[in-house]
Amino acid sequence: MPRADFLSFTRQGASWLDFEWLSQVCFAVLHAVGGMTALWLLKIGLLLASWRVVSSALRHLRVSAVQRAAGLVVWAGIILPHSDVRPELFSLLMASLTAAWLERRRLGGAPLGAGGLAWIFSLFAVWSNLHAGLPVGLGLIAVYASAAAASGRWKESADFSKAAVAAAAGGLLNFGGAGIYAVAWRHWREGEALSRHIAEWRPMTAENPLHWPFWAALALLGLALLAAALKARGARRLPWAPVLAAAFSGAAALSHARLSVYFAPLSVLALGSLACEGLLPEARALSRSWIAAFAAAALYLAWAMPHLSWDRIYDERFIPRRAAEFLSQQRDVVEPLRVYNQWQWGGYLAWRLRPWYKVFEDGRYIFHPQLEESARAMASAQAWGEFLKERGLDAALLPNLGTLFETRSGGKTVPRPWHESYMPAARWALVYRDEKALFFVSRSAAPQGWIKARELPPAP
Repeated sequence: MPRADFLSFTRQGASWLDFEWLSQVCFAVLHAVGGMTALWLLKIGLLLASWRVVSSALRHLRVSAVQRAAGLVVWAGIILPHSDVRPELFSLLMASLTAAWLERRRLGGAPLGAGGLAWIFSLFAVWSNLHAGLPVGLGLIAVYASAAAASGRWKESADFSKAAVAAAAGGLLNFGGAGIYAVAWRHWREGEALSRHIAEWRPMTAENPLHWPFWAALALLGLALLAAALKARGARRLPWAPVLAAAFSGAAALSHARLSVYFAPLSVLALGSLACEGLLPEARALSRSWIAAFAAAALYLAWAMPHLSWDRIYDERFIPRRAAEFLSQQRDVVEPLRVYNQWQWGGYLAWRLRPWYKVFEDGRYIFHPQLEESARAMASAQAWGEFLKERGLDAALLPNLGTLFETRSGGKTVPRPWHESYMPAARWALVYRDEKALFFVSRSAAPQGWIKARELPPAP
């Protein structure tokens, strides 16, 4: 089990907790057996299992078939941006299992016995080896315990508190022990910085069409709460535990888009709990609204599906595939070089060029401090040059941005590519270019004959 980084040259040997090792083993075994088809089937299975858990909980709440179908529309819309093959799909399933179990405990009223404690302990023990999302589950249990205490149901609150202790203890059964909680806390503490540099850690936005279902679900939940409050004529009848869980989840997603995956099961269960208490209009009274919602969802999916990538392992808008092929072909020269790459490309490059290629950085948490450093360096050509020198970098794989800078030449202002200022030809040779990426090599770090045979002329 790796305990130190071995995939980069910048953090080689640094302490690294691979908190997703069990997910990685599942992915690797299935890929070895059935390739990408097996991974697609795993994704489908995890998503179906997650919805099955939510649907079963809705049945337990005695929610009607029409309302469950509406819940599926809400759930699927929120899940759409998170349906890549990623370890967080396991966290979605685990969070759904936790929320459904809590709802059954809230409605059942039976004392929490050894079997229930063993179940929640085991669930979190498995979860802690799949993904670092288990603090979400602990937060859910804390919400249910607090809501029960606020309502004066002290025995129920005590049972939920015991469950929280069992779950937290189960989370320690991984190769890093309490380190899983330290990693989760580090992500949360660095959230503001991450949101400046990583798209999926930014707040939800109406500009991204994949986020539209989230906004619709958030509005639906708000309207349902308003209708429930008016019908209840007081706070006592409201099922505060699932409502607060959904509210906290929605607020977290507003801060960081990646957390919206947990809003899917929690918002649907909150709506189901309101229906269970008789605080929502009956399905018959809302039949036209449901039909309109289903039609809107169908139209949205019909519009969205052609815009998504279905036939590639990676969406090539986000990776330098052709540049990676070039690096692979030039391994003899490239392998000894210290090559800069932006963090978005690191995971792909390490996978495509394994095992010989060592990245500058990738998406793992150990590289979060470098995000700010790289951003500061890109502020000016001078800062960038100093950054390359201080880091001892002798090559750089950079995005082909198409940005032009105005420069003075022969008494005229001439627009020139940005990289001519940031990567001056006197020191750096451009040896590869496509519409996605540029590859520069220091003139003193590679054989002169190799550079001469591949150097590209400046842009006209």
